[in-house]
Formats: sequence, structure tokens, C-alpha cells
Amino acid sequence: MVHIGKPKHPTIVLILVVSTLLRKALCMPNFNEMTFKSTDDLWKLLMLEPEEYSQRAINNTHTRALMNKMTFEHGGADYDKRYPEGIPTSVQITTRDGRFLDSGLIMFPAGHSKNTSADLAGILSHKFNLLGRLALKKKSLNK
Repeated sequence: MVHIGKPKHPTIVLILVVSTLLRKALCMPNFNEMTFKSTDDLWKLLMLEPEEYSQRAINNTHTRALMNKMTFEHGGADYDKRYPEGIPTSVQITTRDGRFLDSGLIMFPAGHSKNTSADLAGILSHKFNLLGRLALKKKSLNK
């Protein structure tokens, strides 16, 4: 379950994005054995590319199965009062073996102007290279 503030429309796009990120991780060989220096490195590894919004990707059976297990709920008045200062969000996951994982409240995710912990320059450089390779020659991209 994902809690969000101020829902105005059905959040099918958010469900697709979160499901695709999870699918990428679950389908990646040895993902459970990987270690990351920071969540920024994990984010760069799983960052979605334009092809992951294609009709084929949207209809991926693994992604669809994850989407069917997911719900989004309004976080309530506490979340509403925190918006638009931040993007109040939390993620709660119950695993097959019954474990409950909770992100806690996240106000300023990586990319938000008030986030002070993420390496925004590194994330944007990675995103530039990820997207830039679609149109630019390799020598034009950052290393």
C-alpha cells in the first residue's frame, strides 16, 4: 500500500511506475546479493527509461501481476497538511512470509528541491546519459 496526499485522480500511472521498478529489481539476476553505497545508486540502477512506458512494457505479465497486488490510499489529513511543502508519501509492503516493511513518511524524495541527502547532480548526470544515449553519440555523453 502506498499512502499519498491530495489525490485528485486515479493513480494508475503511479501504480505502473512502482510496479515496473519492483519488477526490474525482482527480475535482475543476483539483485538480492547486490549491495549499494547509497539509495542513490539503487535509484540509478532501477531508473525507468522511455521504453518502460511502451505498450509492451505496460502489458508485461510480471508488471501486471505486481500492479494487481498494489493499492494506493489517501494518507489523510496529516498528509494533506504537509502538501505542497513536500510530497508526503509512505510505502508499506507485506511480504509473502508475512513480514511488514514500512518506509515511514517521506516528505522530500530525491529530486525534490528540499531534499538535502540525495546526490542530485549524480542522479541527473546518470539520467542525462541514460536518456541522452537515445539521441547523442557516446562521446557527447558524460562519463
